[in-house]
Amino acid sequence: MIQARDIQLAPGQCRYVRTESTWLSRTGRCEYRQHDTDELWIPRDPEAEWLLRRDLGRIEWLTCQDPGWDGLPKASRREYRAKYGTFALAGELEPAPEPGWYNLTPRFLAGLPRDPRTLLTLIEQEYASGTANPSKAYFQHATQLLVRAALPADLRTTLYRAMTYIPGVEITDGTATVDGGRTGMAIGLTMGRSKALREDIVIDIEDGSVIGRRWFTPNGSLSGTEVISSGITEKLGDVPLR
Repeated sequence: MIQARDIQLAPGQCRYVRTESTWLSRTGRCEYRQHDTDELWIPRDPEAEWLLRRDLGRIEWLTCQDPGWDGLPKASRREYRAKYGTFALAGELEPAPEPGWYNLTPRFLAGLPRDPRTLLTLIEQEYASGTANPSKAYFQHATQLLVRAALPADLRTTLYRAMTYIPGVEITDGTATVDGGRTGMAIGLTMGRSKALREDIVIDIEDGSVIGRRWFTPNGSLSGTEVISSGITEKLGDVPLR
């Protein structure tokens, strides 16, 4: 049973979310792991400026039969600032977007249903069109809400329950471990024509936070992981004391 807890922020404080990603990739006759890090600062007022800092491209070579090949993107750091957390539309959002899925105001979140099936119906209505894999769209949207939005505890619990009604979703591991030794419960979506691909989120059952994500290949091996940690900072750009 997941026991979600509310995140309390004082005026001026931010919620900090750090995501460390590792991907197994292949190009030509070379195989490598790519390590990326995202740091996200979410202000107490969601209509204020958010900050996303992205470090991309630390490469760990595994095997390569093309000596001297150097076609991979170079490591880089980028920063994005945008009101409402809509980084892709920065500078294009005047006036503010209407409260909704793209502007998660406290009033909008308070008005969402606390019945899991009803909540899932709303998500389906918003994200069903234009996708060849509706279950994947619903699962990934719900995951983004859980990671990036400051959802009230009761809504977070409802959303976890709603995800279990998505076709193909089930509890895949009661004691999943992410890097760093943290353990939680994994909820996964099995997909693909042969039902061989799987994507998991790992949840800390003590506070209801998402602490990791995992992607599996058809043979059951890991193709990618995310380790997610969070905290509270006094302002944008600060890092919580660990």
